[in-house]
Amino acid sequence: NRPKPLTEITEDDYDAIDGLNLKAAIFVTQSVARQMIAEGRRGSIVNVSSQMGHVGGANRTLYCATKHGIEGFTKAAAIDLAPHGIRVNAIAPTFIETPMTRPFFEDAGFKASVLAKIKLGRIGRVEDVMGAVVYLAGDASALVTGTSLVVDGGWIAPACPAETRWSGRPGTCPTDGIRGLFPSTRRFGPIDGNGTGR
Repeated sequence: NRPKPLTEITEDDYDAIDGLNLKAAIFVTQSVARQMIAEGRRGSIVNVSSQMGHVGGANRTLYCATKHGIEGFTKAAAIDLAPHGIRVNAIAPTFIETPMTRPFFEDAGFKASVLAKIKLGRIGRVEDVMGAVVYLAGDASALVTGTSLVVDGGWIAPACPAETRWSGRPGTCPTDGIRGLFPSTRRFGPIDGNGTGR
């Protein structure tokens, strides 16, 4: 990742992040799929996305663009490969503690900001990702394709706060654009305790 404001990113930044996050995933998937098809093998391909493939973030323009790209690619590839019995899914983890990320967590302020968004209150572990991959690769997910398994401890859950959902106030929820197409939905007030509009 190369965290920078949109106004400061360069073509070199783009080439580096896109090449690693999106281009590599597309062509590795293509290579694997070609071999599986040639051998008549059914199976599962699991791409690595991110929680940032479901939201936006400050100074993460390139990273978010490539991870959102992985999400779209996974869906389209799942459609293309389904006739061959090949499933394609993605995992979308939160921050995972690894030797590469550990130095970042030595910054107390950064760690606190991350933990404030992970509702389960801890940094992810490699084992958390392993469980998701084992599920998507195995028979337990035999009817699962074209989707993303978010392993984020609740990071993206409050992206549309319950107290503003369906409030009809522009800018309060990512679904405002949808409500604009269907004005009648603006009659709903806040979500009640049972998750229904009132």
